[in-house]
Amino acid sequence: MVVQANNTLNLIEYRKRMLAVFLNRCLHSIEGIIENEFFINFFNPEVNFNDYLFQEHANIAKLNKYRVAVYDPLNNLDNQLYLTLPIPASSNLAMFPEMVNEEQFQNLDLVLKKFAKYEVILDNISKCNKRIIKHYNEVNANMSDMGSCFNKLSLLQDSDFIEEMGKNFERKLIYSNSLVELINLKFLDKLIELKNFTRTVKELIEFNRKKVLQYKLIEKELYTSRVKLKGYQKQQESINKIDSLIHSKIDDDENSQHNNDNNEAPITDAELQNALYISNNKNKTFYGKIPYLKKLNNAIQKYTDNDPDKTRKDKMYQLKLGIYKLERQYELLEVELGRMGLDVKVELTRFHDWFKLQLRALVLTYEAGLQEYLRNNCA
Repeated sequence: MVVQANNTLNLIEYRKRMLAVFLNRCLHSIEGIIENEFFINFFNPEVNFNDYLFQEHANIAKLNKYRVAVYDPLNNLDNQLYLTLPIPASSNLAMFPEMVNEEQFQNLDLVLKKFAKYEVILDNISKCNKRIIKHYNEVNANMSDMGSCFNKLSLLQDSDFIEEMGKNFERKLIYSNSLVELINLKFLDKLIELKNFTRTVKELIEFNRKKVLQYKLIEKELYTSRVKLKGYQKQQESINKIDSLIHSKIDDDENSQHNNDNNEAPITDAELQNALYISNNKNKTFYGKIPYLKKLNNAIQKYTDNDPDKTRKDKMYQLKLGIYKLERQYELLEVELGRMGLDVKVELTRFHDWFKLQLRALVLTYEAGLQEYLRNNCA
């Protein structure tokens, strides 16, 4: 129970140190963060940050990262074009095999493999040092007992020599504790942080890859929708030809004009946002949750539809609305990806240079600490 309690305390202290490091990095590397309401409320002792986030900003907490604007996200939280983006999955990659051979992805794969090697090596070094700390903690307990025993023996014997032996064990214990502190605080914490940074690089590359995949999914859906719309338009042209044989040309023109006025897809962003919001927030019918029932309902509607002409035109309107949405999303992602491609390349290069300097400085600090430990033990 004592060992378990000590491990829990050590874990808590470690998390405190890592949180302090993270917050300091945020303060020194993110411009304007000190004025950010989330950062301010995190430090506010009168605010329960978990409640603040999930109650006052539940829409943010539930957002998928692939449905957030890459640049200026806080000002686009209610943008329906982002909120209705498709969520890419790794399985979607099979739909676009040409992506694997693109130069951009091959370069990212090289970086990914390099940092994967870093992660494995740093993880092994971390495990080795944890075993060293465990070994020295066991030795230190024995050295403490030995020093105490020799001190007690020196009192019985009234021997300065035996007393000096006890002091030697006490000095060695101090040096050994210093080494454990060096490994634990000055080396191992930093090493684990750098290892976690390698995972961040992997996540960044994965995010970039899936954003491109998201762009491809929209491109594919846009192409499919346009083909489908052409089919509807041809069908409508055939129906109009039949109607023209039945009705007068004037009536046909008036009806056509009337239908076009009422069934045109939104042409402004404000109208599109409103239409998407309504579509995205309308209640789903119960049959949508039962397999095949929705298809059955569509089949029944097909044969019981009292106004098939209106139904067809409504479908065409929804298709036009969908195409307009996809076109705007396509434009948004095209701009974002163009900027991301350059930023990710620059950031990865900058980060790798910084990472190598940090790793070198860490190893030098560790080496200096070991040299001092050896000098003290040889003295």
